[in-house]
Amino acid sequence: PFCNYAQPFSLSSVFQLPLEHSSYEFGVLSQQARMSIHLLHRIWALVTCVVLAFVMWKIYSEAYSQKIKNCVVSVLFFLFCQISLGLILVHWHFPLGVALAHNLMAAILLLSMVRLCYYLKSRT
Repeated sequence: PFCNYAQPFSLSSVFQLPLEHSSYEFGVLSQQARMSIHLLHRIWALVTCVVLAFVMWKIYSEAYSQKIKNCVVSVLFFLFCQISLGLILVHWHFPLGVALAHNLMAAILLLSMVRLCYYLKSRT
């Protein structure tokens, strides 16, 4: 998104949904809003990745249970897959199949985190 300097980043356009349209088919957001959403998604994904990797490292280093360690490894594997799919998605110019896989991987990552939280909670 930084390649397109004609459209500056606008945080206000990210959180404003145009309500005056009768149909939202084919998108109604401006190019500036789309670029801003995309950029914000990338930045927040980077923050989430760093925090999640740090938390997984802490949990893994302090865990005594092999079940919890396996859950951490699965979370990290799914995180790596999610990042890879995101990079492929941008590189291949957003094909629908890869976009669906990226969304599916996000759901699998969420479920693996829920599983890890369940095991951590039941441990005490």
